[in-house]
Formats: sequence, structure tokens, C-alpha cells
Amino acid sequence: MKDRNWLEIDINAIRQNILLAKSHVKDKKVIGIVKADCYGLGSQIAKYCQDLLDGFGVASISEGEELRKEGITKDILLLGGFFMSEENIKRAIDNNLDLSVSDFEQVKKINKFCEKENKKACIQIAVDSGMGRWGFDINDDISKLFDIKNICIKGIFSHLVMADEKDDKLSASQLKKFEQFCTHALIGKDFEGNIHILNSAGIFRYPDTFGNAVRLGIAMYGCPPSEIFEKLPLKNCARWYARIINVKSIKEGEGISYGWTFIAKRPMNVASIAIGYADGLQRSLSGILKVYYKGKAYPILGRICMDQCVVGFYDDLPKEGDIVEIIGEGNTFQSMANLSETINYEIISRISKRTEKYYYNI
Repeated sequence: MKDRNWLEIDINAIRQNILLAKSHVKDKKVIGIVKADCYGLGSQIAKYCQDLLDGFGVASISEGEELRKEGITKDILLLGGFFMSEENIKRAIDNNLDLSVSDFEQVKKINKFCEKENKKACIQIAVDSGMGRWGFDINDDISKLFDIKNICIKGIFSHLVMADEKDDKLSASQLKKFEQFCTHALIGKDFEGNIHILNSAGIFRYPDTFGNAVRLGIAMYGCPPSEIFEKLPLKNCARWYARIINVKSIKEGEGISYGWTFIAKRPMNVASIAIGYADGLQRSLSGILKVYYKGKAYPILGRICMDQCVVGFYDDLPKEGDIVEIIGEGNTFQSMANLSETINYEIISRISKRTEKYYYNI
């Protein structure tokens, strides 16, 4: 029995979002970004959609290891930076993961390990075209890296800074710099690897740009990259429910939850539901978010706790064991983000592993 809170995830909706992206970029490869437990919706999604995707992107070695254990056979790129210890390099190679590298010293470390252990590593070159986080400088010459016998370069990539903003002042410059970087690096080379800079926003805004691959992240899960993409025909894939675990009546003047930020102005019925900030329901939504019961909205009263929160039903009287809807017909990840003054990426990716996931239309 679904005892606390759970997600019901429509795999067919995710597949339709992938096909929508593929229709925009035509013959470009599509790399599914499945970091952070598939943005909080569960890593099994990768397995169910592997046939539609040309590879995957994760943020850590452990995420890549998990995908391999689940039967993922396609390329997996470690997008994020990590400490280039010998142990980590070995783990990446043993799991057939592509390491992203951001400078010449990292390449030297990988090559030194490979020479010592008689191994070969697959890498992808990260390029800083404007993000300012990490990556080779846009003026670096990486052409000699292709001559290192213990290293196979599988790709070159960068990341757009403002593709999701209405007033995008940087993408044109970034795209030009990235194309120049790759063109210079690949002079005289027959390179068959991936060249990618487009994220979800870039896919739908600049689909015909330079490169032979794209990275599909937030849009794969039915969420628009920002408000300017709200008209995209993306399909919502997730509904989030929670169980009512206690129902009681309170009197005028009685308070609810930590700090008594809510005090009843009249007698009323309240119910505790089994969801809290440890499940991913942000504490910043305390006293703001409304949840849905039998199609009607009811407010969360007082502060959201780690494992539960309290809903005000006033004169209505639900039953213990009944279900309330957190995400679905009433709320979306975007509407919750608006209430929290953040982005939908943060709302969805904070869903914890202890929230059960149920998949259908597989």
C-alpha cells in the first residue's frame, strides 16, 4: 500500500517529450540528462527511454554506476567536475563512463593513470564559452590531445548561459566562440564524436545551430525551461500524492506546527499528511501552498515539517487514509516554483528517494 507520499509517472509522456525535441533538432543526437535521479523522478526512467536516446548525462560517478547496474548500455557522460583521484578515474573507466575534462592537468592525470594501469580512458572536452564555471579556456588549443594514445576523445561540449531568458544577450556570442573553438581543434581530423552546446532551452530556441548532438534535460520531464517556453506542447509526466495520516478538530486560539505561525480564528478540522521537506516539499511553501482533496483546494497551515505537514479542511471532514494531491490538476512544478520564488528545476530535483515512484504506460 502507498503509505506516505508517492509519484505516479507517465513514461509515455516522457517519451513524447523526447520525440518533440527530436523533431526540432532533426538529425542531431539527443543525450538525455538523467542526473539527480532523473531530476527527482527516479533513475529507472533512463531504462524505459533508452531506445529513444543516443546517450546519457550524469553529474557523478555514482550516478553513472547506478545506471550501469540498471542495464544502461549506451554512452554515459560525467557532466560535472569531480576530484581526479586515481580511485575516481578507475571507477569511471571500469564503468565505461566518459570523463569530462576542463584543463590540461586533468588530462595529464588521466593519461598517467592509464599508462600505469595499461588502460584507456574516454573523455569529453568541456569548454567555457561564457558560463564561467569550468572548462578549457575558449582560446586554448586542444588539438594535441588527440594524439595521446591512452585517451579517446568522445566529444567536445559547452553550456549556454542565457538561452532560457527572454533577453538573451549571450547565446549568439557563445555559439560563435564554440564553433570557432571546435573548428580549430578539429582541423585535419576525422572526428566522429559528439559536439554539443544546446540544453533544453537551446533545443527549442536555436535548433539549427552548430553541433551534431544536444542535451535534453528539464523538458524531457515535461517542464518548460522557463516562462518563455510555456506554450511548448510538453506533456506533464508526474502526479504527486500524499496520504492523510491523522484528522482532528482544533479550537479557536489553538496553533499549528512549529512556532505557531498559524493560529485558528475559529473551530476547524485539520489533517496531517505524510509529506514534508525531507520528501522534497519545500519549507518555503509553508502557509502558502494549497493541496487538493476531491478536486477542492485546501491550504497548508503553519510550517512544513521534515516528515509531514498540516492541512486546513475547516468545515469539511476527510478520513484518515484518504489521499490529497500535491502535483496534478491543481498544482504544477512551475506553479510551486512561482510560489517559492525559484525555478521549476529546484522544485522537481528536490524530490527525495524516499518518495515512492510508480511508473505506468511503459
